[in-house]
Amino acid sequence: MNVTKREWTSPASLGEGEIYSCAWTGPQVRQVLLLAHGMAEYSGRYDSFARHLAQRGIAVYANDHAGHGKSTQPQGHLGDWDACVEDLRRLSQDAGKDFPEAPQALLGHSMGSFLARSYAAKYGAGLSGCVLCGTMGKNPGVALGKALASLQCKIAGPKSRGRLLSLLAFAGYNKEIPHPVNGSAWLASDDQVCLDYEADPLCGFPFTAAGYRALFTGLASISGTGWASQVPKDLPLLLLAGEEDPVGAWGKGPRQVAQWLAETGHSKAELVLYPGMRHEILNERGKERVWEKVLAFLQGL
Repeated sequence: MNVTKREWTSPASLGEGEIYSCAWTGPQVRQVLLLAHGMAEYSGRYDSFARHLAQRGIAVYANDHAGHGKSTQPQGHLGDWDACVEDLRRLSQDAGKDFPEAPQALLGHSMGSFLARSYAAKYGAGLSGCVLCGTMGKNPGVALGKALASLQCKIAGPKSRGRLLSLLAFAGYNKEIPHPVNGSAWLASDDQVCLDYEADPLCGFPFTAAGYRALFTGLASISGTGWASQVPKDLPLLLLAGEEDPVGAWGKGPRQVAQWLAETGHSKAELVLYPGMRHEILNERGKERVWEKVLAFLQGL
């Protein structure tokens, strides 16, 4: 079945440069899925997954977050958390113009899941459902990370490279991985995924100091029942993660997010953990099971 990919750019909500967006559509469109990619990667890595959904009547709309992929800001310069949420809002509006009758769901992976949590709290009433892949719970290092990032912004400038912050943020992720193929082995048990990631110049880069400050600011805003209480209680949510994902503390993080939702009256949140899978469950060995779970969730909305 033929799938068409369309590309365009829009002014960044922060006012710096352009945000690259794209959409995969098939002959029929019954639903729209907004897709928010993770940290230090880009929307193009989801091409196979997006085509799989588009062939089944779900148009997939994605952008490259500020400082990522084909968006025009300096690489790693996320800039501002709220602006990234507004860039996703622009993407939703673009999809709404193309398919005004189609319900919209949102899927975020890793950092994209953090943005999706912010989006659901602010704009969740306009969503038919939300999928959080590879998300994390409360991070005890957020306050220190934000303080260090803010200090670096003052001393070296907001666009200075946060290499020390990168080391601190990702330290220990490979610790439980037996015979890691490289420094990114925590991403997937499929070695080729990890090798391809490190060989890709659009992946694995450090954020700027301002980028890390924005990330830690965002994380602080979506941790706890205060965040969960802002998410519409009738919004169906699907939390997916690998049991061997260090970002989610080997399942503890997604469980905590599900608990926050339960404590604030959300009865439509489902949690699925996949044994043997690491962080990138949409790219992992056995990814087809995850794809079909997402598809079934979307078709059931």
